Formats: sequence, C-alpha cells, structure tokens
Amino acid sequence: MGDGTGRKYAAFISYNREADAAVAAALQQGLQRFARPWNRLRALRIFRDDTGLSANTGLWASIVAALGDAEYFILLASPEAAVSPWVDREVEHWLATRSAETVLVAVTDGEIAWQDGTFDAAQTTCIPTALYGSLAEEPRWVDLRGLRGVPDLTLSVPTLRSAVADIAATLHHRDKDDLVGEDIRQFRRSRRLARSAIGALIALTLVATGAGIVATRQSAIAEQRRQDAVRAADLATYRQLVAQADATRTGDPILAAQLGLAAAAISDGERARASLTATLVGSRMQAAAATQTGIIRRITSSHDGKLLAVGADRGVTLWDASNPHRLTLVAGPLEDIYELNAVAFSPDDTVLAVAEGGSGKVTLWDLADRHAPAALGTPFVVGGRIDDLPVSIAPDAHSFLFAADTFGLAIVDISDRSHPRIAPVPLAPGRAYADIALSLDRSTLAAAWHDNGINHIELWDLRQPGRPRPTGTLTVDGDPDAAFQGVSSLAVSPSGNRLAATFNDAIGGAYLWDVSLPAQPVLLAKVGGESANHHAVAFSPDGHSLALALEDYRIAVYDLPDGSAPVMAHELVGQHDTAMALGFSRDGATLISGDTGSLVIAWDLATASWVRPLGEPFDTNGRGAKAVVYARRPDGVTVVIQTGVGGAVITKVTEDGEPDDKTWLQTGESGHGVPTVAAADGITLAASVGARTIQLWDVSGAPRKVGVITLPGSAELVETAMSGNGSLLATLDDDDQVRLWDLRDRATPRDMGTVADARYIDQMTFTPDGRYLLIDASGMGRRPLILVDTGRGSTPRVVHKAFGPPDIAYGTAISPDGRTVAVSTLGGILLWDITDNGAVHQLPVRLKAGAGHATTLAFSADGRTLVTASTDQPIQVWDFADREAPTLVADPGYGQAVAVAFGPGARFTATEPDGRVRIWSADALASARNNLRARACAIALGGLPEARWRELVAGRAYTATCP
Repeated sequence: MGDGTGRKYAAFISYNREADAAVAAALQQGLQRFARPWNRLRALRIFRDDTGLSANTGLWASIVAALGDAEYFILLASPEAAVSPWVDREVEHWLATRSAETVLVAVTDGEIAWQDGTFDAAQTTCIPTALYGSLAEEPRWVDLRGLRGVPDLTLSVPTLRSAVADIAATLHHRDKDDLVGEDIRQFRRSRRLARSAIGALIALTLVATGAGIVATRQSAIAEQRRQDAVRAADLATYRQLVAQADATRTGDPILAAQLGLAAAAISDGERARASLTATLVGSRMQAAAATQTGIIRRITSSHDGKLLAVGADRGVTLWDASNPHRLTLVAGPLEDIYELNAVAFSPDDTVLAVAEGGSGKVTLWDLADRHAPAALGTPFVVGGRIDDLPVSIAPDAHSFLFAADTFGLAIVDISDRSHPRIAPVPLAPGRAYADIALSLDRSTLAAAWHDNGINHIELWDLRQPGRPRPTGTLTVDGDPDAAFQGVSSLAVSPSGNRLAATFNDAIGGAYLWDVSLPAQPVLLAKVGGESANHHAVAFSPDGHSLALALEDYRIAVYDLPDGSAPVMAHELVGQHDTAMALGFSRDGATLISGDTGSLVIAWDLATASWVRPLGEPFDTNGRGAKAVVYARRPDGVTVVIQTGVGGAVITKVTEDGEPDDKTWLQTGESGHGVPTVAAADGITLAASVGARTIQLWDVSGAPRKVGVITLPGSAELVETAMSGNGSLLATLDDDDQVRLWDLRDRATPRDMGTVADARYIDQMTFTPDGRYLLIDASGMGRRPLILVDTGRGSTPRVVHKAFGPPDIAYGTAISPDGRTVAVSTLGGILLWDITDNGAVHQLPVRLKAGAGHATTLAFSADGRTLVTASTDQPIQVWDFADREAPTLVADPGYGQAVAVAFGPGARFTATEPDGRVRIWSADALASARNNLRARACAIALGGLPEARWRELVAGRAYTATCP
C-alpha cells in the first residue's frame, strides 16, 4: 500500500515530460528511497507517467485511475507545464475530486508570485490555469530550479535532497526533522546489516564466491548512503547555525559570531561567510574579552593608547589595546581588591595607581615590564580609613591627585616611588561625598553629596591643587523613598566646561549641564530615557561625545555640538549584563565598556560607515559626461575617464581620491550625439566620428589613434558598449541591429556579425571578460532582456531571449563571473542566475531598501559587492558573498548618482546629477572580509563553547573555531 489511507500511491507526479522528465524521475526515486526501512523495496509508492500523454482515451483512463489511487498531487511547476493541456487537465480532475490542500508544488523553472488570495498572473509564469483561484492561501512550495541538466541527479545533490525531505515529511505525515533522523537511522542500520552480511559471507567464500560480490555491492551502497546521511546532517546543521546567527545578530552579535564561526567550521560556504560579514558590519563591537574578575568598576587607557587597565572586584587586569580588533591579556589580575574605586596611569605610563574605596588603600605598580608589574613599596592609606566612600585619581607630571571623603583632596608625590609623600588638601570638612570626578586637565572637580532627598553637586577650581576654590553648586531633587539614593555616576568633561551625572533616586536619565560659568550652571538636556538606573557615564577625550550605560544592557553615545542639544550618534547593543564602567581610548576612536559579568568590550566609534566618500566631488568642465571608467593603468597611474558626446575627460587621481591632473580629449563630432565609450581597464576608447564611423584610441599613455570601424550598409550608429578588457565592442544601429566587433587587434577590428535584432534597446552591458553581452530592450515590455554568449572572438549566439522582470528594467548589471544578472525594477532589485549552458532562472531574492528605485548598478571586480543608486535613491552597498541572501552593508543616506563604476580594489565612482565625480571607498568592508575569521573571533570570546557545540552540532566532534 502507498500510505495509511488504503490508497495505492502516496503521490501522483504531474509534469511536462519534455522539460522535466529527468527531474521527475529523480524526485520519484528520491521519495521512494528517503527514510526507506531496510526490509522494504521502497519507502513510498509514487506514480509518475513516463509514457507521454497522447490523445488516447484508454491512456487517460489509466491516468484517472492513478489519480484516484493517490493521496497527494505533486505538481512540477514550470512555464512548459503551465501551457501543457495535459498537466492542466490532471490538475483540473484532481481539484474536482479532492481538496486543494493535497496539492504540493515544486518549481523547476519560472516564477511564482501570490497576491490578493491567488497567483499573480502578471508575475507568475509556471502555474497551470486550473490552479488559479483554487487555493485558500499561498501554497508552500519547494524550489527545484537549477536541477535541469544536472548529471547524476541523486539524493547526493543538496537541492534535491532538501526538496525531497520537505515533500516526504508531508507524504509520511511526520515532522521533517524526525524524518531526516529516521533516514539517517535507516542508513546506519543498513550499514550494520551490510557489515554483518559481509562477516557471514567471508566465512562462506569458499562455497559461495558469487554471494561475496553481492555483499560487496551492498556494502558499497550502504557506505554511499552513510556518506549521503553525513552530508545531509552536516548541511542541515550548517543551515540551522546560519539561521540562528541571523536571528540573534541584532541583539547578541557575540553569539551570532560564535554560531557563524561554527557553521564555517562545518562548511566554509558562502552563507557562513555572508553571515559573519553581516554580523561584523551590523555591529560596532570590534573586540570582546572575559576578564573573570567579577564586576568591572573602572576602565582607563594609558596615555600612549597601547594599554588598557580594567579594574574589577577581584583585581586589575592589563590588556594590550594597540590593536583595536583584539584585546590581549598582558598581566593580572594584580591583586584581590575590596570595592575597587579608581585606577590611573602616570603621565609617562610607567606607574599604575590602584585605589580601594572601602579602605582607602592605594597601591602603586611599576610598569617598566608591562607583562610583570611589580608593587612599588608598601600600600598606603590616604587620610585614614574611608568607610565605603569613593576615591578618584587624576595624575600630573610627578604626583597623583586623590579625591576622597571628609578631608577632600590629597596630593601624593611619587618622585620617590618607594616613599610617596601625602599632602592633604581640605574641601568641606565633615562632609561625606558620594562621588567625586575630576576633569582630564585637572582644572575642575565635581563633588556630589546627598541630604534629605536633595542631591548636591559642588564645583571646585583646582588650577592651584593645594588651594581648591569653590565655584558653584547644582541641586537635583531626589526621591526620599528610593531604595538607593544619591549620585550613581558622575563625570566632568576634559576641559571642565560640562558636567554629566546620573542618580539612583531621580528619574529622567542622565543630566547634562553647561558649567562654563560654574556659578550659573545651565541644564542642557536629560538623555537616556526616564529610567534612573544608569550606572556609568563618560566624556570622550575631546569632550565632543558622551557615553551613557542604559539599564537594558545598551550603551548610548551622544554627539555634543557646541550650543546645541545632544544628538544620539550610536546605540551599542551586545553587552550581556549591565555596564558599570565606561572609558574612551585616548584618541576617542574606541569606547571600552565593562559589565557586571566581567565582560569587557571595545566599540568602534571612528568608522562613520563601512563605505565612505573620499574627498570632494571634482568637476568635469561641463562636458556633458555620460559614463565613467575608474581604472589603474599598466603604468600604475589611477585614472577616472568620463566619456560623453564628442570626447572624454581623463583625470589622474591620488590615493586619497583627489584629482591630480586632467586632460580633455576631443575624439569626434559632438553633433552626432553618440557618446564615447571606454574599456574598464582604462586603455581603449571608442568614439563616434560620424554617422557610421568609430575611431579607436589607446589612452594607456599619451592618447593615440589605433584603428577605425565602419558600420556596413546605410544604418547609422545609435549606441556602443565595450567589454571590460577592451577586447569586444557592441554597436547598435538605427535598424535595431546589435553587432559585435573583435578588438583584439585594434588596428584591424573584425566584424563578428549581428547578434540580436530588437526594438527599443536601452542598454548593452558586457561581463568584464567579455563572455556575455546583456541587452536591455525595456521598451519591448515584458521580459525585456537578451543574453548573448559572445564566443570571445569566435561565433556569438543568443543563449536566452525574453527573460527578466515583467515590467521595465531601470538598470542592469552582470557579475564578473557571469553567473548573476541584477535588474532594478519598481519593486526592487531582482536577480537571475545564468548557468554555463545558458539556462536562466530567477533567484528567490528581492533587494529593497528605501522608497525609490535604482537606475544604475555595478558589481565589484571580485563580485562580492553590488552598488546601486539613482538621482532620487541614495547610494546603497550590498554584500554578495551569498547571492541568495545579499545583505545591505552600507546606506550612507546620500550620494545620488546617474552612474556608478567600480575601479581598483574596493573603490568606486559615482557620477552625480550635476556631472561631477566623487570617489567612494569600501576599504573598511574589504578589510573586514579579508580578515573575516580573525575579526569574528575577536568578538566571539573564543568561539562556540564546547557544551553549546554538543547541544547544537549533534553527531560531530567538537571543533575549536578560534585560536
């Protein structure tokens, strides 16, 4: 029996025999083999007609009988099936006798789209008419596109195996994961049986040699099935890990990096690399480390920026901060500390002072050998025991300035490091300060205290440290019933002109004051929301940024423009616990945070975007340039060539993207109206010099004429296009003829003949190597693209005609490897796969960001990046490591362009609507990709823990994913 319903067949496969005979046979065989018990011939009985239907009533009767004996109907949807009367008849008969819910769809070619409760007729090309309006909701369909023409189409092909697992789960009425597990168990059982059979047969080899041959064959089959099972399990785990990384990326980039690295350890495929890239570009986290020292309370950088001191409950650790993409432990923990309150480097970074808040004990550490710090002399106490009150430190050239409770200040002279000298400097005797902060220039002290529900912050002028002078006081009402009261964090800007504070008992976030006139402080803003639970606040070294730790593990960084309200610049997500300490690197490019779980993270604040403009746009002298080539010539000179009607502007540019030298080349008659074109290598130009004549130029050095092309017949030139390497030229004439020219010998160009005849051609685009020519005839309406295999000097041929979007293509681009065509439409950017044999199918991807649509597209030389733009749509940059799941990695919000073109490395040009050219750099993105594993490991805390690996990666030995 075929199933538990008493029907003979589990499913009936309906398909177009001429188009999908091989795919249908492979699907039938796969369904019959998948999860097959060892003692059965097949797991399921599947009906597939392999005779071909004809107008034969007897044959149709047998088909009707098979339909009646099947539980499910599997439709191999394709453009050929959509117009097949027999497929349509089978669908119609099934729906007349059975529920539409028993129809399973597998798409072998074409497009499928659902809208307003039925298939969208304008976009769907593979569904028979009988199925329209018959389904209550959008069907779940499997994708078999790309399998036509694949040799040896078996379950070892991942796409087929995945589709078979999806369909088989429905036919078996079981969960897919359970069924995959069953298939693996059956493989293992078959292997055990095969081994047992081999053992028995060996004992009988003298009497049954022939049986040994049978056993060998069974063993080979079992081994093949075992390998298939391992591959299937690995693939399922790989996809699961990538999916989990994608799902956790926004809230937990550390876990996303761990999962992506684990996936890459199983298979270094495109999806794992794309996932890791998306994790890196989606977060400003650039390094993370677990200190294992308890709650982190203070973070400070050495003056040379190479060392980071992290103070926590169980000691101080020193970290190498010279590489912002890696935190490396240098030394520590230095000692057990009770309520660490402050750490500070001496100005020459040779001494580290560590102070406890509970006891007032201060220890000085000699950093002559940063890998082995040594205590200097005996720890000392500033001003006697200071019960549970703060100590802050600010160094000058020869001493540390300590601020504490009742006595105020103490200057500790360390000229003799073994015998520091302490000089008390009183502030307000008898007053217990809750927190004290000093400005970086040591000119201003802020001291906070609490009394009867009122928070007070005193300001002191410390320009003469031995004689502090009070300059002003601020007050903030608190909640007398709050469990904790007073200031929770206090910071003074480096120059002492601004003050920031958070409170345990006052709502409204962090308070920011202008204290340029201390006697008349001005409240500038309250930032960070209404919560009172903000535990850390810090100013950047230049005073232009403020970092605030929020209660929900986020960190907010604000720009502080002069005379204006703070502006949120960054929201940093990824802490695993509440941040209790914040500190900026000396250059302000990095923010370091430490949380209650002993995790320290370095955040990148310097990279404005993974893609940025270089310099200002430069002028082209108003020559009406249309297109741009950006290239590094053989002589090492980088040039931007703007081509237009009658000529070209050749501009040498520096590494900084600035114009260096400019040459205007008059190439022909400006009145003819056909623009000059240039090869992407920056060597060859083709310029119209008449209605039917093209002059070729070599511009690798001083421009020189190298050859002439004359169109045959009387038709006049309309448009030209040149391959990236300058070996081919395509011409379009006013008779709508596209002709190819071989330019390998530029002195005598060879006419390769007409390759296409189409009206309303808008654009012609070559792959960089010239293998394919894409012709966009959007004026023709539906499916306007034509793909030509140029033969690269031999015989060109049209390999696919009339494909693409159902409406106008506003811009097109071909990836350098010739596999992918990107087309901009009103609904977004669509992608088509071009295989070696010319078969084309649309990928299940739609790139959409923003309200507009792109009109210019360009792939990078390595095919890993796609840039899109238009006059009303800003520049957007997409990562194409996995073309089935491209990721938007940069959206600067500006940079409109009429043309974009990639050049050397990771840089590209954008021709702005006014004709000026701006060079953009994606160097930061390229650097992250080229060091993908190292950059991911920098935030992954050593990779996926072994216990988590065993939980997620069942059946595979643990693999360390980071060094």
